[in-house]
Amino acid sequence: RPELVSGCPNVVLTPNKVEFDRIRERVLKPDDKDPPPDAIREAKELVDVCRALGGVTIIRKGRRDLVSDGTVVLACVEPGCPRRCGGIGDVLAGSAGVLAIWASRLADADLAARGANDTEIAARPVVFAAYAATVLARRSARAAYAQKRRAMLASDVLSSVGGAFEGMLASSR
Repeated sequence: RPELVSGCPNVVLTPNKVEFDRIRERVLKPDDKDPPPDAIREAKELVDVCRALGGVTIIRKGRRDLVSDGTVVLACVEPGCPRRCGGIGDVLAGSAGVLAIWASRLADADLAARGANDTEIAARPVVFAAYAATVLARRSARAAYAQKRRAMLASDVLSSVGGAFEGMLASSR
C-alpha cells in the first residue's frame, strides 16, 4: 500500500530485492524499452520509485546497498560478512531511524544558524543518515562474524553496533 508512505520525505524503507521489486511493480508503469546494464537499471529504478513515492528514502539492500530519495543515489560497497542471518535488516532499519532523527535535528540547527534561505546541502540529511546506517550494519555484521563465525546471530550483530559506530567517528581525543 504505497499510499501509506507516499509524500512522506522522512520515511526510510529498507527492502531487499524481492520486496523492492514488489514496490516497483505497484508504483511504476512497465517500461518496454531495451533495458540498460544492471547497475544503471537498478539505480534508475530506485530513483523512479523514490520519486513516485514523493521523496521517500529507500535503502535497496543487496550485494551493494543503494540509497536514494529520488534526487541522488549513493552506493554502499562496504564489505559485510558471508553469513546472512535473519535480523540484520532490523539492525539496519533501527540504525537508519536513529541516524535520520539525529541528522535532521543537526540539519535544522545548522540551517537556523546559517539562515533559512541557505541551499548549500546537495542531499537531504536523511539520505546521508540512511547511507551511514548501511555502513554501520555492514561493519557490525562483519565484526560479529569475526567473533562468532557461522554461529553468528542477529543479537551478535546488535552487540557489535556500539564498537562499529565508534569506529565510524573521527576521534576527538
